[in-house]
Amino acid sequence: RVWFDWGYELLYPNHYIVLLSPSGRTRKTTATHMALDMIHRSAARVIYSPNKTSTERFVSDMAGGVIMHKAGDSIITETLPMVAFSGELSVLISAREKVSGITNILDEIYTCPPTFKASTHIRGVEDIPEPCVNLLASTTPVWLKKNIGDQLLEEGFFGRIIWVYQTEPKCRDMFPEMTPEKLLQRSLLVDMLKDYQHLAGGMILRPEAKEFYQAWYRGLKPSEESNLDAFVQRIHHHALKL
Repeated sequence: RVWFDWGYELLYPNHYIVLLSPSGRTRKTTATHMALDMIHRSAARVIYSPNKTSTERFVSDMAGGVIMHKAGDSIITETLPMVAFSGELSVLISAREKVSGITNILDEIYTCPPTFKASTHIRGVEDIPEPCVNLLASTTPVWLKKNIGDQLLEEGFFGRIIWVYQTEPKCRDMFPEMTPEKLLQRSLLVDMLKDYQHLAGGMILRPEAKEFYQAWYRGLKPSEESNLDAFVQRIHHHALKL
């Protein structure tokens, strides 16, 4: 329901975000579960993909989010956004599913196209209007190097991911507590998510924001590391979507 008119195309604020850190260092899974908990608390009108799924089930779940409303004499079709969550990226994208096409589907629907069609054995051809998927997951550099490799990181789906990389925790606390300050922060974030559900229409940049963006964009330089090039080539899209 919200977009930014980029001239040649409409940009939608969906994201593929993966927390990347060595195993056990920064509590990646804990962080992703906290984010998912806030989405649940906000009672967001979304559908959820199972942590472990198949390509066909993924398509069927998206199709299950297609709902119809009657407005006078007209029928309005709406597709609920999907949240694909996996505490470990390796669970969502196994070697078998990577080969069978789930990453290709995620790549194709990233732009929220006007329609997406896919064939399943059980339900036949699924026609999904304006699919919108958000991904939240975590993984380790070791798994990434072993199972994906530098070449795939430069292509398609993996080039669309926002990688949040950290090697050390900001603080070490053996007995973390939800202090009143942290509870307030969570409450404010949940309220923000609730408010965002009522947004609709095109977003615009103020003149000063557009001027700043143009100067920043013209100053972008190619990455010196080839496996980061796909991300750098899309970083201006990520900035507008955020």
